[in-house]
Amino acid sequence: MTIPLESGIKWVEDPAGNVLAHMGRTVCRHMMAQTDHSRRAIVKRPAANVHPVEIYSIGMERVAYTLASELGLPVPAVHLEDVDDHASAVVVRIPNSRSWMALGSAPGMASQIRNQDIWPLAALFDVWMANTDRTHVNVLFETYPPGCSPGSARGCVCWLIDHGQCGLWPADKLLGRKAEEVPDDPAQIVGTALRKEGEVAIAQRMKPEYRMALKHTLGPARDALLDQVRNVGDDLIERAVQEVPDRYITKGQSDATTQFLKGRRDALDTVLNEYWSG
Repeated sequence: MTIPLESGIKWVEDPAGNVLAHMGRTVCRHMMAQTDHSRRAIVKRPAANVHPVEIYSIGMERVAYTLASELGLPVPAVHLEDVDDHASAVVVRIPNSRSWMALGSAPGMASQIRNQDIWPLAALFDVWMANTDRTHVNVLFETYPPGCSPGSARGCVCWLIDHGQCGLWPADKLLGRKAEEVPDDPAQIVGTALRKEGEVAIAQRMKPEYRMALKHTLGPARDALLDQVRNVGDDLIERAVQEVPDRYITKGQSDATTQFLKGRRDALDTVLNEYWSG
């Protein structure tokens, strides 16, 4: 079950954290609840003077969280709300976590990824969402048991983060348009496959062991994965996209995104046969 769209929390700077910024696109800040410092979040918003496509990517963080939750995938909860007068995504922070790149420096954590069995479905979810950004920095690993330090961990649990480059972002992966243009009309969405470069990029940017978990899932096992995604109904896709306020995703973009996700869900077997069978 997903969390409310808005948290109802007053967020303030986390003195133990720091400002994270990918200059020119998205600003990320470590923050905490003013009245409950145990509640931590990363607040994301577009940087100043960037193209409006970036606010679409903030809205897609919530869409991906909602649909991933339906599939039982580990994606941190996401709120959409104004923080310091900026339309933002408030992403619940995963404590005691490390990126894939840093996992090797914590042997106890790396000894066992306890939910590694979700990788085939997780990779299929990325294909469905047209996620061209599942890089090694966009998978986090939380210590196990929960709450322990990396040095005393007896394993870890993986989390999927950062879903801004999903859906119709960037448009050049679908229609050959300029990357900063997000289609605002469902009629402009021709088919459900990306351009070849986009489909290839989805796989190429994944860590090999994550990518191969899906590629090596064949026959009835792959059919079962496809069925899980197909069981995400039209009504849920519509709710997931349409609940995003129009200051993040316009009405036209919402309709186009809904049409794209429905059609791509139904064509996933074709996409896998063309790009994931060799």
